[in-house]
Amino acid sequence: MNKEANFFQLKLIPIYLLDYIWVITIYATTAFFLAVLIDGYLLPPYDAEHIKNTPTWELYLEVILQIALQGFLVVVIITVLQNIPSPVEGIGGYGHGSSEALIIRSPAILTVLLFTLSRSMQGRLIILFSRFNNNALVNIYSAK
Repeated sequence: MNKEANFFQLKLIPIYLLDYIWVITIYATTAFFLAVLIDGYLLPPYDAEHIKNTPTWELYLEVILQIALQGFLVVVIITVLQNIPSPVEGIGGYGHGSSEALIIRSPAILTVLLFTLSRSMQGRLIILFSRFNNNALVNIYSAK
C-alpha cells in the first residue's frame, strides 16, 4: 500500500510542476509590481550619496522598517494568492490546499523575489554592510 501511495505521488510530479509554473508566474508578477510600488511610490527616491552619509543606526532602522513593510505586504498578498485555485485543481486528486501545494505556494518565494527586485533595499543593505566589512562592494549603486 505504501509503495502504491508513493507511486501515486510520483505520477503527480508533472501536476506539481504545472502548478509551480502557475504560482511562480503569479508571484513574479506580483513581486515586480510590489517592488515598483515600494521603490517608486511608498519610499522616497533612492539616493546613494544621501544614504552613504546617513548614520549607521538610522540606516539600520530604515532597513528594518523596509523589511517590515515588504514582509507585511507579502503576508497580506500571500493570503489572497493562496486562495487562487490552480488550473490543475482536481487532476489526480491534486488540490491547492494539499501539503504539496502549500509548499509550492510558500511565502518565501514571493519574499525572495520581492527582495531581489527591490533596488532600494539592495542599495541600503550594501552600504550598511560596507560599514562593517571592508571588502563590501559599495560602488554598485553609485556610492563610492
